[in-house]
Amino acid sequence: MLAACSRHWREGDPGITDEELQPKVMEALQLAANQADAERFKQLFSDQNATVFYAESGSAMGPAQNVTAMYSWDFLSGQGAQSFAPETIEKSRVIFIDIPYEDRIQNAILFDITVGGQHIVKIYFNDKNSTDVEPTFFDNGEFVSQMSSSDGSHILLRSFDTDDDVLQSVIQLEVYTWDVDGTELLNGKVTTLVGFEP
Repeated sequence: MLAACSRHWREGDPGITDEELQPKVMEALQLAANQADAERFKQLFSDQNATVFYAESGSAMGPAQNVTAMYSWDFLSGQGAQSFAPETIEKSRVIFIDIPYEDRIQNAILFDITVGGQHIVKIYFNDKNSTDVEPTFFDNGEFVSQMSSSDGSHILLRSFDTDDDVLQSVIQLEVYTWDVDGTELLNGKVTTLVGFEP
């Protein structure tokens, strides 16, 4: 698949077909520690308006460190992730859901990494917080989505792979966290996610 904008071209091959996507998603959800989050993610995945973006290490997309180029996996804390270095990741898979409704945008992202033969799976949603700020919006051509997990941790996703305030068919997602003073810190990126249209 190929995506273009006025600044660059991005292309990617997810290494799977449309028919293989659902079994891959279900496999990842079975590994999730929080099954309530997994069930909610499954419902969003089944939404007829959902575009599902997929990336997985191996075959077409390359090694885990190329697919998920993170400086740190601390945002998966609470599930043992803070105890390993990024270069020790054996496999990585990321599934991002984008559902544009008339009045809002619904997003969810699942990270599935393998370290020492063990899967660590964490899911984030763009739930509206206590402020009036929409959790997902477009700002001068940039996609921005504020995500939170059920354990209270937060990340921010950004992408310039947009066209008329819609994500392109192949995107890169930058992942940000915050320091103790509330300053955004670039944590890394999911280099290429390929979209599967509804």
